[in-house]
Amino acid sequence: MKEQQFKENITKKVKQIIDFIVNHEYSKLHTITNINSSWFGDKKTQVEGIEIFAEWLEEQLKIWSEDEEKEFVIDPYNEKYFTIQHLEGNQAFGVFEPHSHNEKLEFWFEFHFLINENDNIISEFNINI
Repeated sequence: MKEQQFKENITKKVKQIIDFIVNHEYSKLHTITNINSSWFGDKKTQVEGIEIFAEWLEEQLKIWSEDEEKEFVIDPYNEKYFTIQHLEGNQAFGVFEPHSHNEKLEFWFEFHFLINENDNIISEFNINI
């Protein structure tokens, strides 16, 4: 896979992930990405890790909404908030800065990408607070 094609595919994958999050379709995330194992440890699965993440994110947005007395959401994907910060060979690292009603939130999503031996892109995401 050429570098430009890798970048395009990474961008499409991040858009899909953010779209699932925006639409609260967390149960679909495991079909296109992994979540960092810090969300589930050794005794749980990727699906359970994504469920834990979803509960955390929904609760965090709810707490901010109550504290600030305004609604907090994850805005739809916007390409200007995604950057590929490192790309070398068959690996890449990118960051997406989520916003709520066009205001930057206090965390960001981190993505690690790897092209496997079948030329498929494997991804893993996490949150950095």
